[in-house]
Amino acid sequence: MVSGLLDRIGPEGSYVGFDVHRPSVEWCRRRHARDLRCRFELARLDSPYATLRGRPVEQYSFPVADGAADFVLAKSVFTHLLPAEAKRYLEEIRRALSPGRPAMITGFLFAADGRTGMGRSRYFTCADPAGRYRWRSPLRPRSAVAYERGWFERMVEEAGLRVQWLSPGFFPGDAESLAGQDVLILGH
Repeated sequence: MVSGLLDRIGPEGSYVGFDVHRPSVEWCRRRHARDLRCRFELARLDSPYATLRGRPVEQYSFPVADGAADFVLAKSVFTHLLPAEAKRYLEEIRRALSPGRPAMITGFLFAADGRTGMGRSRYFTCADPAGRYRWRSPLRPRSAVAYERGWFERMVEEAGLRVQWLSPGFFPGDAESLAGQDVLILGH
């Protein structure tokens, strides 16, 4: 994705990428070493994919200044975050994003069952007692996480953002529509 984004930002733009997976960060640094517009950072967060244990998510800030990002992309990130982490990432997106500029995130969202509030899914078999989020593996909850759509949208609003557009992809519980992650455009 970096090459395509660099084409769009032009010669004066810059790109900051960060991830918890050290080998991926190191690969990007090698691959784009000659392009001075790029910077790749290792996010020092506790994560099932991290090779370095660092600060808890509540203390972590994205490696960009307040309001400095013209575009934030979080592709397949929220699918691996538990609620406290997701809330913090949404707050950081709000902090880093320039006013009037978009953030594009992906995730797994589901509609709650009207009777139980749980939402059923053969893909996400574990659930919190309140039915707000589900996960796939009882041993590795962060391997795949899904959120009840209304609850996730409230987290977005509490972070000072709003959902400007949503393209449904998966909606766990609807076994007929396994089509990929839901795509959301967020803004201030």
